[in-house]
Amino acid sequence: MHELRSSPWADLPARLAHAPDWGRRFALLDHVLRRALETGPAASPEVAWAWHRIQGTCGRIRVEELAARTGWSRRHLERRFRCRIGLTPKGTAQVMRLQAVLRGKEAGATWADAAAQAGYHDQLHFDRVFKAMTGRTPGAFSAHRSCASVRDAQDFVPEHVTSAMFGRPD
Repeated sequence: MHELRSSPWADLPARLAHAPDWGRRFALLDHVLRRALETGPAASPEVAWAWHRIQGTCGRIRVEELAARTGWSRRHLERRFRCRIGLTPKGTAQVMRLQAVLRGKEAGATWADAAAQAGYHDQLHFDRVFKAMTGRTPGAFSAHRSCASVRDAQDFVPEHVTSAMFGRPD
């Protein structure tokens, strides 16, 4: 318990509440998260390799291939990956593919073309994945975003964590 009180996480909610504006709140979060990454345990080479491979393929790689190339079982890779990344390899790949679709749509492609470019060969499958991840169909999502206030977060979907999903990769 003493360790939790002395950690940067213990008083983070209070520090965020006392920050005078959103810019300073985000700067505080960036600082705390960067520090946690710098001082936390290093990812195993296998997890780091799998992350870079998923990222390099924009999520268009099968988990079985990742597991085979690491020499681990699929289940072991999933456990280790989730522990370090926070999602399974498949979940991470789905997020990256959704980001690719949204970038394609933002660039002027139709939903079908953006989905095909991101590797979805079946429109029904894409629609199911999109709705599962955002809570809306692609059309309803577009309608919501088109009538949202400019002050609303562009990636806001009620009751869903979306900032990580819709953020741009570095």
